[in-house]
Amino acid sequence: MAGGDARVSFVETTGWLGPGDLTGSVHPDDRGHRVMADRLTPVIAARIGS
Repeated sequence: MAGGDARVSFVETTGWLGPGDLTGSVHPDDRGHRVMADRLTPVIAARIGS
């Protein structure tokens, strides 16, 4: 699709969480949220130039 907002980025997160990071096999638990934050932080920093 042409156009869109150049400030929006897609981050592929497939495989970031394993079964031990989820509650009920669906929602991240506390550990899962930490795993996501640890992986997402450098992606955001790179995109904003920090």
